Amino acid sequence: MTAFPGGFGNREPDAMDDAESRLEAIIAECEDLTLPHVFELAREAVQLAESLHDDEYRSTAHFLLLCVATTQGRMREAVVELAWVLQHLDGPFIDEVRDELFQVASHLVGCISAMHWLPRAQIVEVEDRILRHLRDHGVGDKSLFRLRCMNSYRLGAMDEGEVLWRRYIDAEPSGLWARSERDPVSSALWEVGRGWLCMDTDGILEISPHLPRAPRGAAAREAAFSAWTMSSIAAVLGGRRELAMECCTRGLRYFRGLPLYTGIIGEIIATLAALGRLRQALGLVERHVSWTQRHGDGEDLFCFHAGAAIAFAIAAKSGRLVRLRLPRDFALFEASGRYDAGRLSAWFLEQTRAITDAFSRRDGNDYWHRRLDWHLQLVEVS
Repeated sequence: MTAFPGGFGNREPDAMDDAESRLEAIIAECEDLTLPHVFELAREAVQLAESLHDDEYRSTAHFLLLCVATTQGRMREAVVELAWVLQHLDGPFIDEVRDELFQVASHLVGCISAMHWLPRAQIVEVEDRILRHLRDHGVGDKSLFRLRCMNSYRLGAMDEGEVLWRRYIDAEPSGLWARSERDPVSSALWEVGRGWLCMDTDGILEISPHLPRAPRGAAAREAAFSAWTMSSIAAVLGGRRELAMECCTRGLRYFRGLPLYTGIIGEIIATLAALGRLRQALGLVERHVSWTQRHGDGEDLFCFHAGAAIAFAIAAKSGRLVRLRLPRDFALFEASGRYDAGRLSAWFLEQTRAITDAFSRRDGNDYWHRRLDWHLQLVEVS
């Protein structure tokens, strides 16, 4: 390994060996991204790498923290680490992690536009910087069109998004991405994502026969989880109740418990409630509400809160009280465990509307209010 100028200074050899051994042990342990303490381990790895003054260790540790923060849904920390990675990584290491870097960076490009607290001008600036670095490191224009397309939709710039979408589709010989033989799982995810962001019920249902039913590998399962989950509401609204149940079943099967995907569990919560599976829907609220309250951001909170609001609104139709085990720090916590479903629905809907209002102020359009209206149709059809 190549050390930075100054080497290890006056560090004792034994202490240096201990730090290296501990760092390598952490890197090995962090291969399991579902560990509850994996984020703290990754931060410790960065501290150890910085103390060793070794460029390869530093690159490995910072890239590890970037991947962990992204998969754990810690987006503010992930954006900071991405800035470090894009500024410092170069040479052989960047070639080794090119695919992983594109996967993480492409997710963060979308997450940045889904953070309602970031000013629009700053989002565009950060997006340009990320995409410029990706292009410099060999990512093709077609993939960059795809990322810009999704961000345009999230910012409510629908016409711009459609232009970018068309440019990508026109350049794809197989036509619909979900029918691409090269990477059908990833293609299905992107195409469903486009339909989800555009609230295109018919478009999503057209893709449903091509959704992956036997994904292989962790990355493929995560893509399949997102594709099936984002298809669930469209299936209910399109009158395809059996497909909607399959979306929920497969979505939960491929969900590995990664916090990165906890927010859009709200789509399954709302769908299950609309299908009459209230106990299962409310069980998911119980299980995931604590994390979303502490770490959720922007679109994640929007999806989860909207899903919970819909589930409790549907529950309120058949009875006022529900039994739940909610955390003590929850705003409406009741020690008895008995909750007024209508009151809970009103609270979650209020939180959702606050997020949509923040997005509308940022973007100067009503896109997020229209997305909320699309979700709320589930209450009417349940």
